[in-house]
Amino acid sequence: MHREFSVSPKELHSAAQNSGKFIEERGKLPIWKHKEILINAIKENNHCIVVSSTGSGKTTQLPQFIYESQLLSDGIVAITQPRRVAAISVAQRVAEEINLGPVGLGPVGYCVRFEDCSDPQVTRLRYLTDGMLLREAVLDPLLSRYDFVVLDEAHERSLNTDVLFGVVLLAAQRRAHRRTPCPPQSRSAYSVLPASNSLTNYKPPNPLKVSVLCLSEFSPHSPSQFAALIMISWKISANA
Repeated sequence: MHREFSVSPKELHSAAQNSGKFIEERGKLPIWKHKEILINAIKENNHCIVVSSTGSGKTTQLPQFIYESQLLSDGIVAITQPRRVAAISVAQRVAEEINLGPVGLGPVGYCVRFEDCSDPQVTRLRYLTDGMLLREAVLDPLLSRYDFVVLDEAHERSLNTDVLFGVVLLAAQRRAHRRTPCPPQSRSAYSVLPASNSLTNYKPPNPLKVSVLCLSEFSPHSPSQFAALIMISWKISANA
């Protein structure tokens, strides 16, 4: 469906002021000083893992880095979010920062259950829930419409995100096999996986001692027996 909208001179002036404000705010984010490093890493690798603390700008800035660096051919950047509210609100924020049109009418759109506010002709950054990307993968296992896939909030380890790890990696492998004399838009899908903790100073977690109790010869036949087994196992482990 074709949509039209008009903008008054006052709104244009306000948009120009907001654009300057957003550029200044973006420059203050911790991820901004690593822009060139991230872009080079994405250019040189099919899969990248970006690790940084909350509020560093991964969700809003990393897709913009890809878009502004002209790494896209005719494809789209998919950025997954575990919750629909996050997908919508982040898309609105990024659309304001890019300042090339409102959500769905400019390069930024979103897709959640029962609502697709994106246009295949103009959308280049598409924020969507991980469940929606899984639905697309059922119909298109190669994720052909996307040049990049960003799995955000990966550290939350939701079921959908964990499944998407395998889906995206498998799509990348299959698309890589078809690269021989293929046009740029057929290149392997990228997966950029933002997580948590520090961008530059990563320390492996301390190992935890865990007691494991195996009761291989007991098979509970009811929920109450299973609950009793768990309590017995917990008491034995606590006293071990």
